[in-house]
Parts: sequence; structure tokens; C-alpha cells
Amino acid sequence: AGKKEDMVGALLTHEAEVRAAQRAHQAKIREVLVKKKEELEALSAPELKDLCAAAGTKGMLAKQARVELLLKQWQDNDGVDKAIAKMARDAREAELGAMDKETLRKLCIKSGVECF
Repeated sequence: AGKKEDMVGALLTHEAEVRAAQRAHQAKIREVLVKKKEELEALSAPELKDLCAAAGTKGMLAKQARVELLLKQWQDNDGVDKAIAKMARDAREAELGAMDKETLRKLCIKSGVECF
């Protein structure tokens, strides 16, 4: 049983770490939303019209309205989570790709992954 001050300190440190992780996650969400919006805004009006038609939306809409509609649909279809998962996978793939063969082999063995 530790001292009360130690427990309070440990809890405060833990809570600060949780808040930092939440802020980092929110920053990633903003990053993928901005990136997707920029991708959509870079498309031509006919391309946006085709995407909207494929999504089931027809009619005359301004370019910005089409971008917002497609962005919302992308979000509703778990686009943010999928984009964040892809970012994490890509980062891990780069990390593993930078390892030498022997280090990778040891990691496979340690993880119980059949690598050959």
C-alpha cells in the first residue's frame, strides 16, 4: 500500500496521458478530414457530379455542396476510422520495412508468426 500522495500523483499522471492520447486522436481525425476535403475539392465539377450520382444524389448542386455531401457520406461510411487505420498500418509497414531481415525474423518468432 503506497502513500496517498503517490496514488494521487499516479492518477493525475494517468489522466494527463489519457487526455494527451485523446488530443492526438482528435488531431488525426482533423487531419484525415482536411485531407479528404482537399481531395474532393481538387476534383472537377463533372467528377464531383459523377461521384454524387453514384452516391444516389442527383440534381443541380454547387461544387461546395457536392464536396460537403460527399464528405458527409464518406464520414457516415466509416471513412475516418478506415483512414486512421490505414495511416497506422502504413506507419507500421514502414517501421517493419526499415528493420533488417534478422530483426524481422526474431520478431516473427517472438510473435508466433510463421514467416517461412
